[in-house]
Amino acid sequence: MSAETSPFESLPNELIDQILSNLATDPPSLSRFDQPPCVRIVKSATRDLKNLSRTSSRFLEVTRPRLFAHVCFDISEGESFLQFVQKWDLCRHVKSILARGNTGSDPHDDPSWWRRILHYLDPLRITLLAPPPFIGATLGTKIMDGHNWAFQISLQELQLERTERQVAPPPVSHVEACSGLLEAREWSSLQFNESSSLKAYNHYEYFLFQVPSVFNKWGSLSRTNPESVALSLSLNKLTAFHYAAVFPFYNHVKLVLDSVKLMTSLRSLSVRLAPCLNDKATELEQRGSMDPSDPWMELATGYTLVAHAVRDLGNRRLMFWVTVNGPMTGMGTGLEEQKLIGLGSEHGNGYAYTRSYLGAISFFVVLRLIITINAYGQGAAALVDSYYTHAKMSSSGNAYAAEPAYPILAHTLLSSHTTASRVTEVPAEPDQSSIWNLRRDIEEAFEGPASVFRCGRVIGFSKLKTRAQHDDDHDLLGQLPRYLLAKHLRNTTPSPQPKAFIIHPPTFDPFSPKQLLASLLASPATPPLSRNEAIALLDHVQLLSVFDFRAAVQAISQVADALQSAPVSTGEGERPRTLFLIAGLDTLTEDIIRASNPVKGAAALTAALRTLTQLSRVHASHLVVMLVNTRGLGPAPGFRPGGGVERQQVSRGDLRAPVEDEGAYSIFHAGTPLLPSLLVRTLDQGIDTHVLLSVVKEDCVVEVIKDRLGEGVGKWCIWDEKSTNG
Repeated sequence: MSAETSPFESLPNELIDQILSNLATDPPSLSRFDQPPCVRIVKSATRDLKNLSRTSSRFLEVTRPRLFAHVCFDISEGESFLQFVQKWDLCRHVKSILARGNTGSDPHDDPSWWRRILHYLDPLRITLLAPPPFIGATLGTKIMDGHNWAFQISLQELQLERTERQVAPPPVSHVEACSGLLEAREWSSLQFNESSSLKAYNHYEYFLFQVPSVFNKWGSLSRTNPESVALSLSLNKLTAFHYAAVFPFYNHVKLVLDSVKLMTSLRSLSVRLAPCLNDKATELEQRGSMDPSDPWMELATGYTLVAHAVRDLGNRRLMFWVTVNGPMTGMGTGLEEQKLIGLGSEHGNGYAYTRSYLGAISFFVVLRLIITINAYGQGAAALVDSYYTHAKMSSSGNAYAAEPAYPILAHTLLSSHTTASRVTEVPAEPDQSSIWNLRRDIEEAFEGPASVFRCGRVIGFSKLKTRAQHDDDHDLLGQLPRYLLAKHLRNTTPSPQPKAFIIHPPTFDPFSPKQLLASLLASPATPPLSRNEAIALLDHVQLLSVFDFRAAVQAISQVADALQSAPVSTGEGERPRTLFLIAGLDTLTEDIIRASNPVKGAAALTAALRTLTQLSRVHASHLVVMLVNTRGLGPAPGFRPGGGVERQQVSRGDLRAPVEDEGAYSIFHAGTPLLPSLLVRTLDQGIDTHVLLSVVKEDCVVEVIKDRLGEGVGKWCIWDEKSTNG
């Protein structure tokens, strides 16, 4: 006796298919794309179609095309997967595939796996979950993964999608000729999840590391040969692009945006630079020696770059812009709430969708301080300023509390006849003054690796604030940098490229053409320079006047591009030395602080200093970066060290009033705190060698108060430009 047939099974196939369409769901990888890449993104708790297919053979036959519309397979098992879909005649029903690469230490997957797949399938969407080098090989782009030990990125996620199939799929010969998956079909959308960069922040000078990503290659190539790159990678056919990462470095975000410039048909752009809501994976990554402020500074600068790129794209072709979890207001991006709405969004308006930012990235404790700043304005700035304050010494004593005596040579204490009688008895010894005398380093500047002033480092020049401000303070500050510049111009080999770049506010006179010409004419040259010769040398100096901090950052970028694009000599000689001088960056930062708060100013300054440090390291063999700080170190004029808490301690009889330990000292001004504010501390962190100019007993003294990469701390000399110039 046959089993009774269900009334549902008696329905026509067309009606059953319509009913099944309501049970079909999107693959789980779509909604989890921005989450940390892992193999669990394919897991789904909804199995309605699969359960229905188990009820009868007829339902299995009708359900199978929808059940396998979205498939997932391991690349190492690609042949078995193809055999299965061919056996059950499912090739024409497959709409999307997710391919998983080998995450082991010795992967054997073939990066050309997609050629075999596209011989039989013509999907609308391909998602690849694999290690960074394998994704690069799949796209025909070799990436540098030598720094992945710092990032520890095991998986990244790539998704390519198109809206409809072509009437006639490309022939097999076309697929075989393609160098990468991006060329195999006319894709309209590209999404990329780059994973988290948080672990790299635990390392010193983390910003020198390169994220293992195809965008490092694409962004670099976009500057040199954009036409060929756009054609070879087919990026110019994309109309939508989505980028997801967790606290990427701002310089890497710049490379991503350079790649976006190749997408000439782009109409929709979305960016996520912070973790998803309720993402707990990053809590483990933040444990370590990282400075909690570093990721936030990179994030703020990254969104600033994105905002500028969006504004540029919006003026030309961009129609939809979504910042998934990054606030554009209050971060100096220039895109406020109304402007975001004006650009449009796929989610109503851009600003409303960014509201999830505060809850999405609240796993850092410092976020509460930043929220306080945004909510209550500058009144809460003191909280953040105290957060950044360095730890104080546990001891109340300080080794630098007493000013030292002026150093003198021992033989000067002997009488003249005694010295003369012993001069033949004592063998000649090397001049011990070289241990502390900075004069020799100045005379041998840029000539060797032993000098305090050498290539491959950021050298800062600061003056000491005094209670009585003099009109010639700026000229005093500019004397030594001008002397080094004149020496550099005289001794550098001839070259058609600029020998020096100077960025300065127009109100800062020490680096005006008139002052530079006077320094060259007064320089101790043999034979002396004529006026025409000095003017000819100045023709190799490029002056860039800036009026605000944003203009200074743009000028730094211009110089960086010029250094990058400078031709490399093919001869035996080394690349000509270049001097890059920036004056008044601290003063321009104060404008940001007055308009906003100290944290925002420190974040902007840190980003600029990081760029200068990176330039000095990349071009270490021939570039000298000099930073002239116009505001000065130390407390403001009128500062009374006996005020406040210290005065209360003295009134109680405690004469050991503590002296703040900020990490930088002057042997001639030991009782003066040199780094009293967040701004000057941030500035000092971006400087490798810090030189302080001050007046001691009517003499101008040049002193090295910091030497991160050498042993020059404590060196000093009396500086007189007139006597030096002879």
